[in-house]
Amino acid sequence: MKKVLLLLCASFIALDARENPFRPMVDEHVLPISTNIPQKVEPFTHAKISLPDTARIVTNVIVEYQNLDGSIEKAVQPINQGVDWHVPITLSHHLHKEPARGFETVGKNEFIHFGIMDKRLKITTKDGLIRHFMMSKPYRVVLDFARMSSFQTHAYSVNKAPFKTIRLGNHKDYYRVVVELDGQYEYKIDTDNGVLIEIR
Repeated sequence: MKKVLLLLCASFIALDARENPFRPMVDEHVLPISTNIPQKVEPFTHAKISLPDTARIVTNVIVEYQNLDGSIEKAVQPINQGVDWHVPITLSHHLHKEPARGFETVGKNEFIHFGIMDKRLKITTKDGLIRHFMMSKPYRVVLDFARMSSFQTHAYSVNKAPFKTIRLGNHKDYYRVVVELDGQYEYKIDTDNGVLIEIR
């Protein structure tokens, strides 16, 4: 009797097994997509929110946003003010753009020149770029250039978003440029005519 009961339980367990145990139990259309392909998203300018006729007080504004790593977070701004539901609420984001000029010089010496314009940093030098990478806390772009030279470490204060400071330091067989940023960003580098760093 015990053998029959054991055999019966085993058959019920086998019936509950999935055909492919490696297939996720959650529908694949619900799972978030992970990709290395950058998404092209238009910059946010404005949005209008119409409230129902029962709305009288705006208590909070909640903005849900996506971080660089793909995670989703919320920012809450308390308001607690009366509202006329006839007039839509407008959320806007306007960037104050100055007239286009050339790159503004923020530092230079006899073998390197730094110029910034908006979110771009142009490094003009005859020295070859060996490597570049990003470090965190604080976020900074690090670039190494080939040159046998001797000089003291120097820092150029920039304080124009997203750039904070540019430090130039001497090492054996190369010198290092450290571009400190005011937050977490991605960067793109172009080496066609000098070095152009674009912060995104």
